[in-house]
Amino acid sequence: MARLFISYSRSDQTQARLLAGDLEDLNHSVWLDAELAGGQLWWDQILKEIRGCDIFVLVMSKASVVDSLACKREYQYADDLQKSILPVLVAEDVPVSLLPAGLQQVQFVNYQHRDINSIKALARALQALPLGQELPEPLPTAPEPPISYLASLSHQIDLASFLDLDTQSRIVIELKSSLRDPATALDAQLLLKRLRGRHDLFAKIADDIDQVLLPSRTPDG
Repeated sequence: MARLFISYSRSDQTQARLLAGDLEDLNHSVWLDAELAGGQLWWDQILKEIRGCDIFVLVMSKASVVDSLACKREYQYADDLQKSILPVLVAEDVPVSLLPAGLQQVQFVNYQHRDINSIKALARALQALPLGQELPEPLPTAPEPPISYLASLSHQIDLASFLDLDTQSRIVIELKSSLRDPATALDAQLLLKRLRGRHDLFAKIADDIDQVLLPSRTPDG
């Protein structure tokens, strides 16, 4: 029995839960972060589980490998720890050319249809991967929590006496990027609203925020 860590985007939660159940049916021990608690303690637990796993299972979709900062950092840490990596494809929209070089060289298990063939492929892939690797010494530097940079932006938005145009533009760009990550989307939206309420907001920045936050409208007529 192998100890498996499942890394996934919140938008792929249904597929991740199904995958976890199938892996448990194959008699493996599965750790799945079912609830996003946020904060340093949550991230410390994530990293502890990655260090303790035998195989790092990456639920692969565009959301996880392109949009999710958490998934990117989890994968990089597992790779730095020299863990066995098992990519499991759950969507067709994965841009392979944008994957880290090491991940491009690993054989994916196609789990899009969740049929008997995909279950057999999972079993074969798990049997082929080495287990029980010792952790490197010294340990690689632990990545920062994926939501930590939002705390810095929140501090600027709430406490800075003045934000110049370049700073406002940079904050909006970073928050727009965070909107694409399900793990940070709600926090990013809240920060955009708080930035919109600043008295020193430039008109072009206000317009940009409005375009992001307001629902699209079709012209009358």
